[in-house]
Amino acid sequence: MAQNYEILKSKIHKRTIFSAISLIVLSIFAIIFYFNYRIHQERQRADFFMTFDLNLIMETSRPARDRLEAALLATQAAEANPYGLMADALHQLQQFENKLLREMQLAAPHDSVPNMCYIPAGEFIFGGFDNFHGEIEQIFLDAYYIDQKPVTNIEFCKFLNDSGNRIEEGSRWYHPQYGHIDSTADGFMCQKNFENHPAVGVTWFGANAYARSIGKRLPTEVEWEKAARGIYGRLYPWGYQFDYRRCNSASYWAGRNIYQQEWPEWYEKQGRHQSDTTPVDQFPTGRSPYGCLEMSGNVWEWTNTFYLGRLNKTLRYVNRGGAFYYPVEQLQTSFRGIDRPDEGGSINGFRCARTAGKASK
Repeated sequence: MAQNYEILKSKIHKRTIFSAISLIVLSIFAIIFYFNYRIHQERQRADFFMTFDLNLIMETSRPARDRLEAALLATQAAEANPYGLMADALHQLQQFENKLLREMQLAAPHDSVPNMCYIPAGEFIFGGFDNFHGEIEQIFLDAYYIDQKPVTNIEFCKFLNDSGNRIEEGSRWYHPQYGHIDSTADGFMCQKNFENHPAVGVTWFGANAYARSIGKRLPTEVEWEKAARGIYGRLYPWGYQFDYRRCNSASYWAGRNIYQQEWPEWYEKQGRHQSDTTPVDQFPTGRSPYGCLEMSGNVWEWTNTFYLGRLNKTLRYVNRGGAFYYPVEQLQTSFRGIDRPDEGGSINGFRCARTAGKASK
């Protein structure tokens, strides 16, 4: 009996030693894996900073084009992985850009136009990787003004009462069935609680007519994009990382980020019943570096840039900004939509622009 006990005790001891050795070996492998991973991360970080020199961008004595080319690399890296290793550097860039643009706005002589933002002359990064863009470009624009907010229902309602809902090229300026402005026997009337929401149901013809009636015009898509993203190509008006608390979108209504892959299911179950426009001043933290509001989400905004597709030769106009039930990917400052000018759906709105003095490159 005692002999069996000793044999059992010896086996248990051997197994204990084997388990301890196995644990030590596994721990060593885990440590090796961890350090290899950290080394890989540091190599990635080093490779990134070899191509993205933050000081090159922030050094104002360098040519603007050189700084833009360096920022272009950061934009591409952020679009591929906006939460990656470059996050700290891009935050510094964002802070620097905000300071620089404030100085540029103050330094450039210009008139103060109520409820409009002044966009100084200069180059900026334009474009992205959606289906209609294809590449990123550096574009110079002369100075201009753009509305701080989209045109509201109360503003467009007054226009309709003053000018009527005319027909232009076979299309009404406004489609009441899609908007929050009702057509009554006594004229047009805003629906209650929607007065300060962006006007929707507006065709391109209606938006263009409104802008002309107040001595303004529709912005080009290039003007719209610069006002939305600044000069260094930020992905969203407020920065390089999406934040659903800063704009009216599918993510805002869901209380979490909604991406394209899960968007169809979310829209069928929740979005189509819950989401709608919101007041044009509801998201002050979503403002662009120039101070423009609502340039991501809420409603698509008409521009004065037309798009002629390769297959369908129907004339369409570019609209920008995404809408209140759109996923994260379609809310980036470079994302482009297109619509026929007679479209005036529940997500079609606009803002106006006007030209300022010209400047040389």
